[in-house]
Amino acid sequence: GPAATAAVAAKRLGLEVELIAAIGADDVGAHIRAGLAAEGISSDLLQIETDRSSQASVILCVDDDATRIIATRGSSPLHLSEHNRARVRSAEWVHVDHLGWPAVAEALANVPPHERPRISVDAGNSLVGEAAALCHVAEVELYVPPMEKLVSNPDARTHEEILRNVPSVSVVATLGAGGSIGRTSSGVIHTSPGFSVSDFGSTLGAGDVFHGALTAAI
Repeated sequence: GPAATAAVAAKRLGLEVELIAAIGADDVGAHIRAGLAAEGISSDLLQIETDRSSQASVILCVDDDATRIIATRGSSPLHLSEHNRARVRSAEWVHVDHLGWPAVAEALANVPPHERPRISVDAGNSLVGEAAALCHVAEVELYVPPMEKLVSNPDARTHEEILRNVPSVSVVATLGAGGSIGRTSSGVIHTSPGFSVSDFGSTLGAGDVFHGALTAAI
């Protein structure tokens, strides 16, 4: 999923990375573990759950217009083991996706703000699980959605105006081929253009890699 791909990107860029996720005791889970091991990412924090099917997708990529069609097996909410709750609480940074954010928010619910890790959020997908009610943008360090997820104010005409409606955390919005635009928690706007790549295969995973690289850079 998104956080796993981001973890691989951050690892390739030189960070020490640990991945917390839940997988099943099935062939897909074994394939996931092997893929992570090939990238040098430990499986020590993976929760192997016998009542869970490992997450899997079938994705068709279209060369002509760089679009894709994704069919994904439904996923159950993630609940962290006590060991992984402690690991999250002791971390400096935690990057989360739509499954991870509710689980981390649940684990940190009774932890004072000054004792929490800094949270980076991949906000590209809808949150999963009842604990999603505990997820608040104002409580994270870095919030990164695609721009279309932020367009809730019909009066906002520019990307800058849209960003200024987000709570005062650092936010970076991706713009596809247009690059990205960000606003610091103090309100300063930064833009970064996209760049042309002549032979890239497909756009599959590009956003997840962006998240991993952005978190690694910070």
